[in-house]
Amino acid sequence: MGKAIVDIDNRQTKFETSPQVIRKIARSILDALDCPDAELSLVLTDDAGITPINREYLARDRSTNVIAFPMREGSFGDITPGLLGDVIISLETADTESRHAGIPLTVRFAQLLVHGILHLFNYDHEKSARDAAIMDAKSAEMMTAIEKEGPLSSDFIRPEKSPAPTQTAGVSGQNA
Repeated sequence: MGKAIVDIDNRQTKFETSPQVIRKIARSILDALDCPDAELSLVLTDDAGITPINREYLARDRSTNVIAFPMREGSFGDITPGLLGDVIISLETADTESRHAGIPLTVRFAQLLVHGILHLFNYDHEKSARDAAIMDAKSAEMMTAIEKEGPLSSDFIRPEKSPAPTQTAGVSGQNA
């Protein structure tokens, strides 16, 4: 497995995550895309965090599951060709989608990570049905590559544990 740099910025508090496992999954994807030495920025957020980004950059005033910002496009895209870009994932939306689909959150997260990274490699599902089919096939190929590594069986994303309720000292039902 390559040693891609995967910078993870966890900006949400609703889910506990394992950065080590997430890095391993990202590196599996990058290896499968023949880009083992790339650099990727991954932001984990919630719906409140992704909505303003979606509004500002994509003119969509709602939450979404994943947004990708490629760094290898445009007139300055060749300055640092190993720097792929940013992938932002709302774990809150991923959790909702996983429950609706009847799949583990870890699987849905991996699907969204694949999706975001493929956008960084210029795959696009919104231009045409043909492009969507190409991206879907590549996504399935990437999920197979991830599953060969085995990390999806681990519980690397789970709801944050709520603190135990505090008990009030004293005896109830008696007057002092």
